[in-house]
Amino acid sequence: MCSGLAVNVQFFHPHPLFVLLSNTFKEAAQGQDAAYLSILGAVSVCGFIYAFFGYRVYKWVLVLSGVLLGLVLTSHIIDLVQIPPSNRTQVQVVLGVILSIVGGIAAPRLFHLFTFALGGGSLVLAIGPLVKVVPPTYSWLVLVVGFAAGGFFAFLLMRTTLIVATSIAGSYILCTALFALGVRFEIIMDNFNFLMFYAVWFLLGLFAISSQLQQKDTNPIGAIG
Repeated sequence: MCSGLAVNVQFFHPHPLFVLLSNTFKEAAQGQDAAYLSILGAVSVCGFIYAFFGYRVYKWVLVLSGVLLGLVLTSHIIDLVQIPPSNRTQVQVVLGVILSIVGGIAAPRLFHLFTFALGGGSLVLAIGPLVKVVPPTYSWLVLVVGFAAGGFFAFLLMRTTLIVATSIAGSYILCTALFALGVRFEIIMDNFNFLMFYAVWFLLGLFAISSQLQQKDTNPIGAIG
């Protein structure tokens, strides 16, 4: 069990996750540049809002998270179920719309669960690069402890933690879209040094945290209620 978990923790690392998301964008665009630009444009806007206004618009962050979760579930279901190629696109669109609507409606009503997941997931994403220095046998434990710690901090220090969490996650999403765009149109090399990604992500994250801390305090729970 531990060995299986140790193998899978690589997907919590920012680099493999970037590759996974980039390939997902390419598959969704089906080789069409216009579709690819539209997808990356939408992802960039979402990442920007998440990073710089995540706490103020937390209600809509939850809605967006639910929609994205619905799309992810759709992708997994389509991969698991044998569907004739002629009907695959139609089924994927219909199922994606249904699950996205359900996710968008349900997420705000599961405020505490999603808040815990956001705090934990963002901390896991941030410490992902450090997991490689931990022996594979214990790397999964580091991620579990990190996820739990981030989730609990989201409740103990809600405003501060959610600002940091949305800044980390939003900056990563924005960087992923920008770098994927750069690779697609050969602005940067396909095998670019990922330290460049870390540097941009780190600076953008700091700027986003600073920007959110200076904004007027709001109450996301009250906004949802």
